Amino acid sequence: MFGDMMPEVTLEILEYCTGVTALAMWNQKAWAHSEWMQESVDALPLLTELSLNMSSMFFSTTPSFAKLDMDHRITHLEILDGWILWTSTVGIEEMTQLTHLVLDLHLWHTCAQHI
Repeated sequence: MFGDMMPEVTLEILEYCTGVTALAMWNQKAWAHSEWMQESVDALPLLTELSLNMSSMFFSTTPSFAKLDMDHRITHLEILDGWILWTSTVGIEEMTQLTHLVLDLHLWHTCAQHI
């Protein structure tokens, strides 16, 4: 969800579609709405699959799933901005039902001799 969609529209859709079980939130311009997005996603009781840009969802230098009450129900998680994990596990270890994890990691060589 998101893409070119305005964050306000997305939040309104999530308010009415409470039966969502799988959600992809890939917007990188929704920072001003990060707290509302957290509340909206947290309010989806059937959500088990989540794909997101954590930097948009948590607009924080220390994003963490611990801020949400979903650690007991997410089974599939995809984090598109894998660099978020460079300094923290972001609370993944608390996701007791997690069975599938996808991380978008990019490894670049910094020196031509390593290629």
